[in-house]
Amino acid sequence: MQSFKSAATIVSSLDRTIPRTENQLALQVHLTTVELSEVEDGYEWVVDGRLEQRYKTGVIYTYLKGSQSTVPWAKIVWISYSNPRHNFLTWLVLLDHCPTRDRLNGWGLNVDPLCLLCNTAQESRNHLFFECRYSESVWRRIAYRCDLQVLTSWDDIVAQLQDLRTNRDSRRLTLLATQAVIYWLWTERNSRLHRQTFKLPEAIISLIDKQIRNRLQSIRHANPRASSAMSQLCRASFSLWTFGDFGIYVEVLLCRRCVNSLLSAAAVLTTGSYFRYVSGGTHRLELLSVTFRSAKIGGFLTCGYVSLTR
Repeated sequence: MQSFKSAATIVSSLDRTIPRTENQLALQVHLTTVELSEVEDGYEWVVDGRLEQRYKTGVIYTYLKGSQSTVPWAKIVWISYSNPRHNFLTWLVLLDHCPTRDRLNGWGLNVDPLCLLCNTAQESRNHLFFECRYSESVWRRIAYRCDLQVLTSWDDIVAQLQDLRTNRDSRRLTLLATQAVIYWLWTERNSRLHRQTFKLPEAIISLIDKQIRNRLQSIRHANPRASSAMSQLCRASFSLWTFGDFGIYVEVLLCRRCVNSLLSAAAVLTTGSYFRYVSGGTHRLELLSVTFRSAKIGGFLTCGYVSLTR
């Protein structure tokens, strides 16, 4: 059993100890003048002259590191109800601290410089997000669903996300989707490098869609309003229709403006026009435009990108 000495025992033992230095002498004099009481001991934290009753890691970290200005892209990374893994990886990507192949070669390692996703250009942060043909195909689909202009320059995308002029729920959902794209593209890159497994862009999009929906459902108890609002926005998803007896299933990618109209009005799919046959290994059709009739707005609404696969 471990024993502990009381403060009185320590002080009495100091009385019998001969101090060897001036500091020890000063400490002994101070301790012999301390008046002991039966009151239970407590702790107080004094940080930069301010008395704190509780220890706060953030306050101590800021004190040790010193005050620094907030970077303009901070609100892109640290958002409510996000996935911590996505936050951390997005932070690393913004700092360009991920071990991309251009950085590995810069450290003196002899590695193949080609991108693991497209195998056609040198791998770098800016190439992976989103100059690469593979990553651009994923980003294009997600950006369209978020009603974003599809950009491929990393700096332009960061500026675009910083300047979002939408409501809180729409902005939060857009950032959740963007972080999910970054996370799953980097995961796919690592899977190809370490496990030699490959996924098509459609599989990545499906993973992102499922994860975002699950995330929104997970917060329905913590914030029912936000969960409901973002879930409605997230219904800008893939819907299926069958045309005639040909068994052709239509994969319709709705932009957010179309979905908002569909949710708020009695909108009916009326016409699908401008079909184009695309030859290849599988039968594929592209629907260049699809028109919705809305009773609320008293007119027609056209969504411009739809692909049809057999």
